[in-house]
Amino acid sequence: MDSKFTKILWSLNKEEIDMVNVLINIVERNDSFDPDTPFDYMSPFYIIDTNMHELSASLGFTHLSIEHINTVLENLSTKIATMYFEDGADRTMKKGAFVLEFIVTSSNKDVNKRLQIYVNTRLVKILRDDKKLIELLYKFAKYELRSKYSKLLYEMFGKKDKTSMKISVEDLIDELDYDLVENKNKTWSRLNSNILKRAVAELEEKSNLAIDYAKIKAKDEKDGRVKTSMVQLEATAAPEMEEPDVYFTNEFLMPRKIAYYLEREVDKKFESASRFGTISIRDEEAYKAKTRRELKKFHKEHEAKVLLQEWINLVKYENPEVHGLVSLVGFQNYDLVTVNNDYVLVDVETKKPLSTNAIDSRDKIKRFLNDEGGSYTIADTDGKIKDCSISYTKG
Repeated sequence: MDSKFTKILWSLNKEEIDMVNVLINIVERNDSFDPDTPFDYMSPFYIIDTNMHELSASLGFTHLSIEHINTVLENLSTKIATMYFEDGADRTMKKGAFVLEFIVTSSNKDVNKRLQIYVNTRLVKILRDDKKLIELLYKFAKYELRSKYSKLLYEMFGKKDKTSMKISVEDLIDELDYDLVENKNKTWSRLNSNILKRAVAELEEKSNLAIDYAKIKAKDEKDGRVKTSMVQLEATAAPEMEEPDVYFTNEFLMPRKIAYYLEREVDKKFESASRFGTISIRDEEAYKAKTRRELKKFHKEHEAKVLLQEWINLVKYENPEVHGLVSLVGFQNYDLVTVNNDYVLVDVETKKPLSTNAIDSRDKIKRFLNDEGGSYTIADTDGKIKDCSISYTKG
């Protein structure tokens, strides 16, 4: 991949771009956990280990959305991206899907419904190197642009950050990757009738960008004939009705994840209350609304739960064949310490609590691993897994 990337053509809808956006965020987050190991861009694929709950939360759902996730991943395995590269005078076009393969695994002990997603490393690199590309894809989806030339013309003005442009016919054809091989020449009339008129009309009809253009004639030095040699383009952009979604950062996604985990807790509390007859089904919405308001007061606690679960999943998925509990080794002189269903640190042997809540657990784990140089492992605990399912992995 020594050639310089120049542009991408990829027809995705908003849901598909959201998924790509979230998956790139997971790649970058996982990469930050191991900064000493360079990302392997020489491999044709990169494996993203995640689960249905994390993707449901990151995509803005408040409940598990397995069918939606499967459908979007299937689409990303069939919708082909066309990528253009340059190496000096040579230009190369490469095609590929973002999702090469995905595997869903679920077991009674691992309630997270694990996902292994094999993604195209070349596309990962392109999207990590230039975050504005995802923003551009959102715009194309919002405006429902169909013509590749409309997209290229829109991108051309965006990249150059200009409203006025004078360009030769040959350079404009090159910018639009338009090569009239079948005619053995590149003429203004062909460019105008086959590309510009149609692309400009679609942009004016669907997008916030309007383009006027005029041909500029000059005498050809070779044959002395007067012909169109340059094109003057003038663009005006109406204000966006709404900005496209930002590149999904951890800060952007965290409120979504908190809302998802909070809703799971609301559901659990309602199920428990209705099971023991303390509330009737008809009062479900009122009960859930009240519980939701009460739980939202503990914003930091829910954030700590999200971060703990992400760290635990990362450890689990680093060792997919190993069977047991994610455990700290030698924490406070205990042999093995894990995280239970209440996100409290407990001694695996005695179940003695060693923290008070998720915030306390998160702080103590960070201090143990980062400041004290502690270590973690996945330990076979001979069935001692009760109340520790968020840390349990089945190899």
